Amino acid sequence: MDIDKLHGWTAAISKLFEQRLRVKGPTLSRQVDRAGRLVPRRLRAEARYLAEADLLAQNPKLYRMVDMAHARRAHDALTEWLRGVDPKASRRARMLDRLTLIAFNLLLLAVALVGVLVWRGIL
Repeated sequence: MDIDKLHGWTAAISKLFEQRLRVKGPTLSRQVDRAGRLVPRRLRAEARYLAEADLLAQNPKLYRMVDMAHARRAHDALTEWLRGVDPKASRRARMLDRLTLIAFNLLLLAVALVGVLVWRGIL
């Protein structure tokens, strides 16, 4: 019964990773790796623990190594954080970051062009 709970928790977190962060992968551990810095460090560690616990639960002897209380805390913390993530706001922020970078690079290019023209005596 606890094994089914653990698999359910892992599946729920995996689904939230897909919905909220738009990070897909065959397993939760792969999703966590792909998410990278999108997830805070402490929660990344909790997600990795949950993925490892799910892997250990597949073997009846290794299942005894899983701390279900820790897995429950990890699930609760990840669920709370992921439900607070707004995919639209994240996408908007990434787009603004890209536009800011492009504008800054264009400004540097313009300054370099003016510098070359002054150096060559054209301006």
